[in-house]
Amino acid sequence: TDLHELRLRLKREGLTPVHTSARRTHKRPLPYFLMRHRTWRGRSGVGHVRSQAANRRYGGGGAFAIAARVFLIVAILLGALGGVGFGGAVAGGLWYIQNKLPPVIDDPVTGQKAIHGIDVQTTKIYDRNGIPLFDIVDEDTGRRHYVKLEDISPFVISATIAAEDASFFSNPGVDPVSIARAFKINLGGEGQSGASTITQQLMREVNLPKDERYEQSVSRKIREMIQAVRFTRVYSKPYILELYLNENPYGHRAYGVDAAALIYFGKSAKDLTLPESALVAGLPQAPTDYDPFVNPDLAKRRQAKVLDLMVKQSMITQAEAEKAKADVLILRPYNPVLRAQHFVYYVKSYLERLYGPEANTAGLIVTTTLDLRVQGAAEKVARDRIDELRRQHATNASIVIMKPGTGEILAMVGSVDYNDTSIDGQVNVATRERQPGSSFKPITYATAFKKGWTPGTVVLDTLTAFPNAGQKPYAPHNYDGRDHGWVTVRESLGNSYNIPAVKALQFAGVQDVIDTAHDMGIHGLNRGLGWYGLSLTLGGGEVTLLDMTNAYSTFANGGVEVDANPILRIEDPQGRIIECNGIYKYKDISGGQKCSAVQQKPFADGNGLVLDPRFAYMTTSILSDNKARSSAFGVNNPLHMSFPAAAKTGTTDDNRDSWTMGYTPNLAIGVWVGNSNNAEMLKVTGAIGAAVIWHNMMETFYGNKAFVNLVRDSDGNVQTDFEQPAGLIKDGACSQKGDIYDLFLADKPPTGCTTYRDKNPQLHSAPSDAKPTPAIKTRPTPLPGILPPLNP
Repeated sequence: TDLHELRLRLKREGLTPVHTSARRTHKRPLPYFLMRHRTWRGRSGVGHVRSQAANRRYGGGGAFAIAARVFLIVAILLGALGGVGFGGAVAGGLWYIQNKLPPVIDDPVTGQKAIHGIDVQTTKIYDRNGIPLFDIVDEDTGRRHYVKLEDISPFVISATIAAEDASFFSNPGVDPVSIARAFKINLGGEGQSGASTITQQLMREVNLPKDERYEQSVSRKIREMIQAVRFTRVYSKPYILELYLNENPYGHRAYGVDAAALIYFGKSAKDLTLPESALVAGLPQAPTDYDPFVNPDLAKRRQAKVLDLMVKQSMITQAEAEKAKADVLILRPYNPVLRAQHFVYYVKSYLERLYGPEANTAGLIVTTTLDLRVQGAAEKVARDRIDELRRQHATNASIVIMKPGTGEILAMVGSVDYNDTSIDGQVNVATRERQPGSSFKPITYATAFKKGWTPGTVVLDTLTAFPNAGQKPYAPHNYDGRDHGWVTVRESLGNSYNIPAVKALQFAGVQDVIDTAHDMGIHGLNRGLGWYGLSLTLGGGEVTLLDMTNAYSTFANGGVEVDANPILRIEDPQGRIIECNGIYKYKDISGGQKCSAVQQKPFADGNGLVLDPRFAYMTTSILSDNKARSSAFGVNNPLHMSFPAAAKTGTTDDNRDSWTMGYTPNLAIGVWVGNSNNAEMLKVTGAIGAAVIWHNMMETFYGNKAFVNLVRDSDGNVQTDFEQPAGLIKDGACSQKGDIYDLFLADKPPTGCTTYRDKNPQLHSAPSDAKPTPAIKTRPTPLPGILPPLNP
């Protein structure tokens, strides 16, 4: 006692450590599974005194106390097994403990689960062809892949039983023989043994509370053993083994043999060989110590030990064991490549919005709409053009490629280099709001068509002062700095004249144009009517590239809006489909929802018909008319394709954003070029920057048969041209410009002059016969393969 008090005083004064090497080497007085080593400060034996905490917890250390505790455990186990006599009496006396134990069958009243954590699994994301894009590995729960017992190599099963619980198939959840052996080993100082069966280890991992799981105490051990017996009486041995093999920690944050097989050998659990299986089966006892990447020699010795145990249990022959020991193990560390990074994180956010944060650990099998081949082509096209534009201070680009009728996102390039911090490469520009410039004009004109305008409506393009409440009048200028007199809507939209576009917005109404944009798939523009003015039509509101591509898809669909969708189907860990892209849904004979691999209907889920097909076609007719834009862009411009396509460029003030949006009947592509930090570019307009990428990507896509197969309809056909809907006629009409010939509504043919007379005071007017002044020629930036426009 005096010696003990001296040690405590020295400890308080900081003169000596709590433990000495000599004390750590003394033999244990109790089996390891009966001790709480963190509170057992002293080691009972000659010359040593236990701590007061240990005395309070365990009482005296004599032979009687030890025998009493062992007898107590046996009695409790007899009670758990339904024993009678003294065992039953003890079990009845400890009924209050059992009442506090977790259930071994899910409790429908309280909702308490018998097995917790087993539903936590790694969610996997694939491209549409089954190529892995990313595994969402939760920081707390690690990598988990649940597999059925029949999908696990028999070698793994045998090796695990031999290493962990040789009597697994015959014991009642605990092994009295192992308990006695562990008692002898620990008491004799021959090592440490916990005597835990497979079922006990499983109970510790999936049944007992998390805060109790790794507690080294008699009470926890008793509870674990009771639960193991109860669990064995309810569930079959194969099921218990399956749970165990899927919950074991194998190091490197891998839980379960399938995750371990992937981490160490780059394969699934069913493909593990005998040598590989023996290595994996030996890991759970000490994953860090036996880590083959860090301690290969120790891991090899552990593997040999497992093989010897398999021989001892007659699971393999000695010759097979020796051959397995001699085999050279080739480790293939699994370093998954994160492909299509911006798209993957977009999908991750999409899943979290759909299912909540639990989506990351629900073991979902997510097949996305992305085609990795198209993605790769888009990334290359973007990089190549940005390399040419760096001398003009353009460092970044973004591309979105969609199927209009289905909303499927075939590719999403968020930046030209995800890992380049100098351009903020990890920022996904496709989902960031930017000003779209003149690429917003088609939405304005489509709204004007709703209210009576047509492509043949004539507007006066001359410098105009628009009233601006409380401020000086708004007087926009055209890009080329000239007035063009009387122009048709076809000419003004085709050549992207600003003044007529502002008059179109004034005629259509700002709120109505915003409503049209929302209907067509744009989710932004929500700051209220007071925020937006007549500059909205020139790109004065901020939108995302993804939303703009969605809106242009609505034009391609003839006015039908289909929501952008990155998902083809989502399956649960058992392979049951729980979510299906609307375009592939169908009902079977019983009326249940199924998911087909073939398109089932013309359009997927969305807002439906939001724009009269006639007005959508009027817009498409202008955007696909190369002659209509030739005055500003030249005949041989990057928007002119070798097949029918509609497109519109956009450029913001000071060339900070370069846009091109365009589509065919079965493909929509949106492109942005600029700098993530909003720095100004040097004369990089929509036609010089984004249009070239758009042009090259369109030609690349339709020049690849595999890509074209992605946009075939359910009959295997590819629509090659835009179809004019019923209710439209081409007719002649008079106007202030003179006679014109263009599209009109069949039920409202032109009966008089189609000139639009605005009421704003003119800063200066242009007579009806005024001829435009010659264009100011500038030195264009060379474009690959096509003649650049002089005045984009």
